[in-house]
Amino acid sequence: MLPQTPMFKMCGLHSENDVRLAASSSASFAGFVFAPGKRNVEPANVRKWLQAHPLCSKKIAALFVNAPVRKVIAVVEEIQADVIQLHGEEPPEEAAVIRHRTGKDVWKALPHGEYTHQQIDAYADYVDGFIIDAKVNGRFGGSGESFAWEHVPGYIKAGKAHRLPLFIAGGVRPENVEDLLAYHPAGIDISSGLEKDGIKDAGLLEQLEKRLNSYAADISR
Repeated sequence: MLPQTPMFKMCGLHSENDVRLAASSSASFAGFVFAPGKRNVEPANVRKWLQAHPLCSKKIAALFVNAPVRKVIAVVEEIQADVIQLHGEEPPEEAAVIRHRTGKDVWKALPHGEYTHQQIDAYADYVDGFIIDAKVNGRFGGSGESFAWEHVPGYIKAGKAHRLPLFIAGGVRPENVEDLLAYHPAGIDISSGLEKDGIKDAGLLEQLEKRLNSYAADISR
């Protein structure tokens, strides 16, 4: 099977300007973080930004870290999220409950490590996709650091075996995305790699999209 252009998730949107950029981008998904940290947002603000800058065909992803199920449900309803991303230690059974009660796709983010493949197998029947991210100094996600991408082919194979989309995250930037694209991932997830001084940057987004478009042209030949 020929490789396809990967899905692109623009994550960590935390201002109206971020949403405006995402709306005009080629991203398939726009992600918002509802967990403690510098990119944490309030649902009411997200709803207001989305009203001002409709995302049209893009899907909205809501990221949570060990949040109570009731909070997940409330936020998803308020912002009309399409995808729920669980980025903490939520067990498979909790993912299944959230999927059942919301009717939305649930993705499980997992840290690259010794047991990641076993975790993929454990969650596969309960979720609709995976994101593999780096774990740096005990911090999972949002570090801007990448894991060793020579492990990406194994993760891609695991995603295909379970017939689930699998995104690669962590330290993806315009200047290195071509190295990642060489492995033909199903999806890429970018947050800090599109920021200057903590703000999503139109120039970096343009650079990224040029490389994605070049990749798409190459594989279509």
